[in-house]
Order: sequence, then structure tokens, then C-alpha cells
Amino acid sequence: ATPATIPSTQATEIASQRYWALVREAQSEFASAEYPEASKTAREAISLAPDENTAWEIYREASVAQAADE
Repeated sequence: ATPATIPSTQATEIASQRYWALVREAQSEFASAEYPEASKTAREAISLAPDENTAWEIYREASVAQAADE
């Protein structure tokens, strides 16, 4: 099915699932001290759900940790 044929609630659910998968990936990267990767993954999640705070928090923490490493 093309995006135009997916009902909006299903499309929203797919985006939400993708968002949370990216959040988990960013959390894992952060835990492994892969700060640039965590930041990038969190930004991707933010693009899907900019009003959701979890990815923003990971992005902020990863950015601070990355700056401290430099």
C-alpha cells in the first residue's frame, strides 16, 4: 500500500512505532558512549514526533556528552 492509501490512524501508529524504535536505538547508542550516533538517531526520532520529549532529552544529553568528549 502507498502512504496515500494507509488510513491516518494506521499511519500514525506506524510513525509512533518507528519513533519508539529510534528512541530505543538512541538510548542503546548513548549507553555505549556512541554520542554522535545517539544524537543523530535522536534527531531522526524528533523529526517524526517533535512534540514528544523523550528523543529531545536523549539528544540534549548526547550533545552535552559529545561536547565533553571533545
